Amino acid sequence: NRLIVPRGEDWIECGMVLAKIGKKYGFELVKKGRLVNDILIALSCRQAGAVLLTTNHKDFQVIRSFLMFQFMGI
Repeated sequence: NRLIVPRGEDWIECGMVLAKIGKKYGFELVKKGRLVNDILIALSCRQAGAVLLTTNHKDFQVIRSFLMFQFMGI
């Protein structure tokens, strides 16, 4: 029964991660709004000390190269 929401600093870190991804992989990838949500989910999992379970292995692998969090593909 726990609700985890992004904190203000998570939004700032999300922007920094998006900028790094855009610089390395091109901003076409960043323009896809789903990355914002995925990064915020990753930050929330990290904050809670949770392991993220996802079928979206590709995007979260890219995100993890810029942000430390734990995830497993299912």
